[in-house]
Amino acid sequence: MIKGSCIIFIVFGHWLQFWVNDPEYFLWFRKWAELFGPGIFLFIAGVNQSLSIEKRYSRGDSFREVFSYSFRSYLVLLLIGLVSNIVISFFFGGVNLSAIFEYRILFGIALSVLISWPFSLLRTQSIKRIIIGSVFLILGALGYAYELTTTIPHLFANGRLSPFPNAGFTIIGGVFGHHLFHTDLQLINDDKQNDGFTEIMSKQRSFRFLLTSLIVSLCLLSLAFTPGIGWIPDVENNGVDQIIMMNPFVWGTFDPDGFPFLANVHSIFFSSYIIGASILLISSLWKIFDVDSNNFSFKLLSILEFFGVYSFSFYVYHSLFIGLSFFGFQETLSPLLMFVVSAMILGVMGFWVNICVKYFNSVGTVEHFRKQLVGWLGDKIGL
Repeated sequence: MIKGSCIIFIVFGHWLQFWVNDPEYFLWFRKWAELFGPGIFLFIAGVNQSLSIEKRYSRGDSFREVFSYSFRSYLVLLLIGLVSNIVISFFFGGVNLSAIFEYRILFGIALSVLISWPFSLLRTQSIKRIIIGSVFLILGALGYAYELTTTIPHLFANGRLSPFPNAGFTIIGGVFGHHLFHTDLQLINDDKQNDGFTEIMSKQRSFRFLLTSLIVSLCLLSLAFTPGIGWIPDVENNGVDQIIMMNPFVWGTFDPDGFPFLANVHSIFFSSYIIGASILLISSLWKIFDVDSNNFSFKLLSILEFFGVYSFSFYVYHSLFIGLSFFGFQETLSPLLMFVVSAMILGVMGFWVNICVKYFNSVGTVEHFRKQLVGWLGDKIGL
């Protein structure tokens, strides 16, 4: 359900970039884009990774079997990401080596998942994974603050979904996924009752998740503005704006005009928000399992779940509609009309994917193609 919310948000943002005729409105949207965008999506990818691997171990699969399946699955994801990069580069300026390996969303997510994969596969201790994930986040912030974007571009600047800091979200998400499986989902498997779901949905636990995230964020922000701490530049020789821009704790968190620019994923302050918001959303939406299936909330969340399960397909299909920009459709819609058109196209895509799933055994979805290719790799070349 959270993946579904994220993919709708991401798709709308991309259409907005090409179709809306108000550049100020687009910039305003971008300021808040990451509040429900790729950062949380990456965290959820890490959660799903751990849940998938732990599920296979729990049903008796050997290390070799788990390794083989998960490796094939992520290899196919990486290959699809590379093909996507080639296609996009072809339409937007030509294909070259740098463009092929640019960290656009499909390739960037695939790489982050691959980096996180060994830690989930080997069931690395949680504290070690949290430390490693935090190192990715901190190095990402430092790299941007100290302009390593120009000296080491393929680690920091080659696309917004570069490994530093984004793999950190996936690694830490994997820790939470492992926690979910062994403290909540396993209870349900063992006891055949909803004790686990009730436990994670308790108000006390949700409040602790939120409170912890807020405390961490505020502490980091306080450190960031404390002279002599947190890599603060020379206060006497730099204005406040320059201090804010150069500080890796809050790098880009605020515009010079004071407007909060939360869309900058390279801020440690923002990273703490992503992690806290993801955990809070998961714990809150867990209640869906106790909601009456005839309830409107259940039906609405079921739609989000559908978009989440087939998020890969929706992302690929939405790119086809961006192609309309080449036929005189670019930057022609008002913000209001933009919402109407986007809602209509999302409905059309949802209707098409639903037909594929319901009547054609998912043929026509990217998820089906990926599953078939994963199976082919196992059967034909023994991976």
